[in-house]
Amino acid sequence: MKSKLVKFINKFYNDFLFFVVWRLVFFFHALAPVDKKLVVFVASCDKTMPKEYRLLYEKAKENGYKCVCLYDRRTKNAGYFRRQYEKMKYGAEFQRYYAKAKTTFLYEYYLPAFSHKPRKGARLVQLWHGCGAFKKFSYSTRDSKWGLESKLFDRYKVHKSYTDIIASGEYIVPQYTEAFHADDGVIKVLGVPRTDVYFDEGFVNGQKEILLKAYPGLSGKRLVLWAPTFRGNNMRSSYNDKAIDFQKLAASLDDNTVFLIKLHPFASSVLTFSEEEKKAIDGKILNISDTVSTETALCCADVVITDYSSLIFEYALLSRPMIFYAYDLDEYEKERGFYYDYRSFVPGKIAKNTDELIECIRNAEKDFDKAAVENFKNKFMSACDGRSTERIFQQLIAG
Repeated sequence: MKSKLVKFINKFYNDFLFFVVWRLVFFFHALAPVDKKLVVFVASCDKTMPKEYRLLYEKAKENGYKCVCLYDRRTKNAGYFRRQYEKMKYGAEFQRYYAKAKTTFLYEYYLPAFSHKPRKGARLVQLWHGCGAFKKFSYSTRDSKWGLESKLFDRYKVHKSYTDIIASGEYIVPQYTEAFHADDGVIKVLGVPRTDVYFDEGFVNGQKEILLKAYPGLSGKRLVLWAPTFRGNNMRSSYNDKAIDFQKLAASLDDNTVFLIKLHPFASSVLTFSEEEKKAIDGKILNISDTVSTETALCCADVVITDYSSLIFEYALLSRPMIFYAYDLDEYEKERGFYYDYRSFVPGKIAKNTDELIECIRNAEKDFDKAAVENFKNKFMSACDGRSTERIFQQLIAG
């Protein structure tokens, strides 16, 4: 009975915010003209400037635009009533800026943005946080453990407010159309701003200095980076499986190879080692999850090991070997689903257990199929050429 009552209260409150409070705040502030020099960046899951926005933010500022970034300022571990109050407060703050801005950027699902469409002459742009199209998401996963119920998509008009949805390549437009239920002309193949750095040779080479400043002992080493996605179907329930025998792996590595761990931000503090493991892996395996950025880790890695993470699209831009540690492929495929057959989709060897992973690491450079990676890059990242920020700025901010 209590659970049903809480669900009813939550539904009533969400409806009140969505259909009354947020709309009233928007329409009140929309009485003023659109500010053609105001650009808003919504970072609803971040405390600092996310990489999805950094280059666009800097570009707009350099060209005289007023840029506002709305960060996540919710109270950590707040009680129920505090959380509900902050949901209302920060949703209303968003509406105040959304009503006046010429261009508003998102890169995640953000409920307050769906309460109405932007004003005439204004834009609401979805950059999305993952390049390419790989794992199914949004409308493609509705009514599953990974997605919302269909009735919620319909009730709150999820993703229906966008004027523009940015894609990394023409090949993925059908998947984006399905995932966002996008109308014709909304998806724009303009590339992904954060990928521009991978075309800057000075930036890529400079990341090694950043890594070595934190870990001088890595100088001259062959760096194998393990960067898996999280397990669990949302941020609060995220976790990492301890699916590698790290002691066995450490014993297999030659003196010139170091195994780096870069966990997904949702679960970066959930992997722990016993004292025995720490002793066995010392100098061989290093967890850099909370020390360096994903960009730095990718630029420094000689080989990347991942599973179902969309970072493979970014790493493909560097044309280096990839290994896919998909120990739970059958389960993941059944519960989440992919847009393509995983086994033929990934541009590298697939390992299912520690022994197979060790073999793949030993032979990564020898097995590297550069042509396969190039084809993968050209198919899924065709609009990423180092000029994505400039195109999006010209068309969606200055245009």
